[in-house]
Amino acid sequence: SSIPSMQTERINCAAVGVDGSLYVMGGYDGTNNLSSVETLIIQQSNNNDEFIGKIFEKDDRNILFKFEELMNIVEDVHQMKFLYTYINSSYRISMINQEDRKRYITGSLEKVASSTTCHDAIAIFKKFLGKAKQDDVISDHEYFSLESKAVVAHVGAAPFVKEIWESIHNIQTRVVTLENRVDVLDSKVKSLEQVSTNIVESLSILQEGILRKKKIEAVTG
Repeated sequence: SSIPSMQTERINCAAVGVDGSLYVMGGYDGTNNLSSVETLIIQQSNNNDEFIGKIFEKDDRNILFKFEELMNIVEDVHQMKFLYTYINSSYRISMINQEDRKRYITGSLEKVASSTTCHDAIAIFKKFLGKAKQDDVISDHEYFSLESKAVVAHVGAAPFVKEIWESIHNIQTRVVTLENRVDVLDSKVKSLEQVSTNIVESLSILQEGILRKKKIEAVTG
């Protein structure tokens, strides 16, 4: 089957595939630099999320506003793949400067680092880090900091770690149960202590009564 033509002819554009769709962005139409985005759905996807909606939302404001909003809602490495290409495409056609490029890419990587819970996600994320470092978008310190954050998220989602946390939770539950039982026993012990005190007081009164009776009997003969 043939692929339909784009609504706007363009050259020097960027393209990326995400969730069964091909996205083409930026470029040059022979007269103007373009900031528009077009998509071709290759495979039907149910991923009509906020991020994709924001990408295609009509926005007459400066493109920096859109990047600011996209940076705050990007959720995973697949969306990051799209956003990274979009930002770099805008940089290449001078719609944003290097400082803005660094800020949006670094902020997006920071947001996505905690989503690297599976092997594919952390592998893709590390490729992004390598590309960002190669593009001089992040420093060595930022590279290792983001890598560490991604590794922590990945290890934290590992099955054996989940089992450890589940075991800790079970132990904590048992400790709370034991503490409750101890509190009950402590309450009973206090009740017994009170009963014992009452018995001792009663015996003391009884003893005094017996002594008094004996004294009276000794006097009266």
